[in-house]
Amino acid sequence: MQFAGSSGMQFEVLTWTQRAAKIVVDPLRDYLLPASFWRAVLRRSRSPLIAESFRRPGSWQAMRLVYANAPVEGFSDRMAVRWNPISMASRNRRKLIVAMLTEMIQQRSKCARSR
Repeated sequence: MQFAGSSGMQFEVLTWTQRAAKIVVDPLRDYLLPASFWRAVLRRSRSPLIAESFRRPGSWQAMRLVYANAPVEGFSDRMAVRWNPISMASRNRRKLIVAMLTEMIQQRSKCARSR
């Protein structure tokens, strides 16, 4: 996992090898193998995130699994949790929101104390 910084915060980004592999593999995956094949492969996965996504897509439990960034249980789990741009963006967005809310609370408490 590679991190890129901005204004003191570290955000997750794909490494250059992951980006290169994505450029090559994604079109092959999307056009050569049917969606039914990928659904069958993913249903056999031991990934808790993939299982939850099949049960309740977009559920709060699925988001908790993405945010937790827990140790992975196989290749498909690694792809879903670590290398998926949507999962990375969710964790980055959470870091940003927490930092912004913390800053706002601190500013508010300073204003309240100065009164």
